[in-house]
Amino acid sequence: MNSVANIVQSSEINSPLKNISKRNLISAQSILRGPHNDSIAIIGKYLSYNGYFNALEIQKIQALNGTKYIQECGGFALPSSSPSPLSILSNGSLKHSTYRYDSLPSTLNVEKCNSQKNSSDLQVHQPNPSWGLSRLCSEKLPVYMYNGGRGFVSPNSGENIVVYVIDTGVNINHVDFGGRASFGANFVKNVTTGELLEDDYDHNGHGTMVASLVAGCRLGVAKKSRIISYKVAGKSGNGDIGAAVKALGQITKDIENAKDGRSASIVVCSFLFLGQYISWNDALVEFTNLGHAYFAPAGNQSDDSCGSSPIMSHAAIVVGASDPSDGYMGSTSFGRCVDIFAPGVDITGASNTNITGTAIKTGTSFSAPLVAGIGALILSNYPNLSPAQLKAKLIEYSVKNILPSTLVNTTNILAQIPSSF
Repeated sequence: MNSVANIVQSSEINSPLKNISKRNLISAQSILRGPHNDSIAIIGKYLSYNGYFNALEIQKIQALNGTKYIQECGGFALPSSSPSPLSILSNGSLKHSTYRYDSLPSTLNVEKCNSQKNSSDLQVHQPNPSWGLSRLCSEKLPVYMYNGGRGFVSPNSGENIVVYVIDTGVNINHVDFGGRASFGANFVKNVTTGELLEDDYDHNGHGTMVASLVAGCRLGVAKKSRIISYKVAGKSGNGDIGAAVKALGQITKDIENAKDGRSASIVVCSFLFLGQYISWNDALVEFTNLGHAYFAPAGNQSDDSCGSSPIMSHAAIVVGASDPSDGYMGSTSFGRCVDIFAPGVDITGASNTNITGTAIKTGTSFSAPLVAGIGALILSNYPNLSPAQLKAKLIEYSVKNILPSTLVNTTNILAQIPSSF
């Protein structure tokens, strides 16, 4: 009996089936009792069950016709020494730059968001943006160094694009979202009772920062896109990978059933597992096969990003971090799995502590949402692009050969927003 109890406390099943059938689903549900019943994720041809089981239950699930594999679940944590990215094994400190080119105030005014105007019928213009936003609109350093020149310019505002943020929650009342952010599912729960441990709001700060860089009216790229928060980690930044997979499953269902006039949907998730996590990789492959783009950070470990899941699946659009001098962030991960770079040092985003505050943080977690914002702009104009086609567009619009080319087997392209489509 003691051995059974230990398994219940320490093991989580994630067993995708080769073939989805009604018989398999009913058989599995008869085993998955209690809090397990809300832990089924269906993403295209991917079907997984997440929960805590004893040895007998594991044997029964292994015996089900079509069970592909069973994998013990790992957890992830937001490193205490750094704001990003979220990863189970990141315990080293990040190198922080002293660059400060931001001219934004420490608090934002909602009237400034509402009064922001297009410089033409479609084009969006924002004077005096943060250095990160300005760099996305400037092919060379002198144009943006002191927030002069064009400021932030984009060909549209990302209207009718829905961005799902899988993170620590979002401060949806922040003025920079202008009412365009809402709550999706919350997976921060007691693993034995299924009861919520936190409300839907962001008590950490990471998720709000990420969401604002995608869609904030002053701090973000796609200034009229919508945010839906899927919370998988709480105040401590701790969570489990099963929650991320379940979130992806519910997002898939939400996209399929959407009747809100959206043109396209994308996902930003800054959680990584340093190592191979097969079920997460498989889930993401199926998600992108359905036609939805998923943006991920390269990582802050100064290592080959291909060693992390779900990056190694090659299904995500993976973003590394640059600094204000067009160098690399000191700890950015690199390698052939990184698709593009974007600003990631001293980035200004929204705060979770009040509805007007800002915060400055460093990490590839904050490069990824900037590129996701560009993706939203592109999809607003070309809503039927596949993830591969969207990636090709991002690369097409980028600045080539402006980074140092000092990282092994790593692309040398910096994300840019085109002035027109």
